[in-house]
Amino acid sequence: MSTSNRMPTHRYLNKIGVQQALPKKCRDPRIFSVSCTIGNCTFVDAMLDLGASINVMPTSIYKSLKFGDLEPTRITIQLENKSVVQPLGILKDALVQVNELIFPTDFYVLDLKDETSGKGSTLILGDRSS
Repeated sequence: MSTSNRMPTHRYLNKIGVQQALPKKCRDPRIFSVSCTIGNCTFVDAMLDLGASINVMPTSIYKSLKFGDLEPTRITIQLENKSVVQPLGILKDALVQVNELIFPTDFYVLDLKDETSGKGSTLILGDRSS
């Protein structure tokens, strides 16, 4: 078959009756909820934030887990609302279970004022690849 006799693939597929629409691309949610377990506490709505590079735990959750002392830190964190906070410390190597997978995870423990707002969990799991 010479080059001049070739039909573009999409026209050929339409001609023989193969018309299959490509699946519509979904919007990237960037933030969604997952169920996870830390110690003997299960969180059904921990936020998995692919834009966050750290893991955040409010003081109330840290105290309920009774994991012992925090590692001191001098880091400051800028929150999404542009406010700057100083963590109380770092909870090192907390085992976080998501389904059958278990990850050792470091959490920055923050004294969050709005953690009882009723808008779901304030446990934030960041993107480990960041």
